[in-house]
Amino acid sequence: MNEVKPSFSFKYVFLFLIITVISTTVGYYIKDYLGKENNVLVVSKILSENKLNNRSDINNPVEIKYILRDEPEYKIKSYFSLTVLLEILENSSNKSIEDFDMVISSDNPNIHFVEQPTIKTIPNKILNGINVQKEESLENKHRWKIDLLNKQEKLIFEYNMYSKEYIQDLNIDIVPRKKDWTVNYENISSPYGDFKSRLFSLIAAPIIVLLGLLFLSFPLIYLLYKMKWNIDKDLRKKYNNKFWKYFLLN
Repeated sequence: MNEVKPSFSFKYVFLFLIITVISTTVGYYIKDYLGKENNVLVVSKILSENKLNNRSDINNPVEIKYILRDEPEYKIKSYFSLTVLLEILENSSNKSIEDFDMVISSDNPNIHFVEQPTIKTIPNKILNGINVQKEESLENKHRWKIDLLNKQEKLIFEYNMYSKEYIQDLNIDIVPRKKDWTVNYENISSPYGDFKSRLFSLIAAPIIVLLGLLFLSFPLIYLLYKMKWNIDKDLRKKYNNKFWKYFLLN
């Protein structure tokens, strides 16, 4: 009498396990991430080095001086540029952000901010639709109030700063404040975005999740294959007792 063996397809078992793990992961993501109110603001800055830092001609008999246009007696020894980028990354509501407070300051008392920075937006067409007001203005500190900035829109401040003292390294603090908002700080090379880094951020997460699923599923898949291998003599004979050949080909 021929032995009747039950049909057993590990491919379907593997598919079932993958679907189960993915469904669990997606469900957890929806519950614990999408279910929360996420309000995230990204703040980035680009601070130049002292642009008057080149002293290669220190022994040159010709002296080059930098002065203020309106105050010729004011000799400048330090000059910096600063770009501050604000971007609404996540907003749980469909409303624009309002009453957003931001302070840009330096702990160096010798630095002077140019009174009015250049303000830009991405896209350009929203510039006149955003309300940006200066609430406080000191030599080394500006406080801003920002209204009507929407998700995925960017607000850019371009500053110039100077000093009659030589400053090698300058520290600039950017402190945004908004109730129930999370602030992330990033280092960037351009306010208009880095295509490679953006592309990497888009594909990195799915790849990591896929590798994680394979890593978690492999021990169970291996165990199931091994169980069938141990109980099926014909299977071992078919693959010449080479388990890994059977495992990899199925």
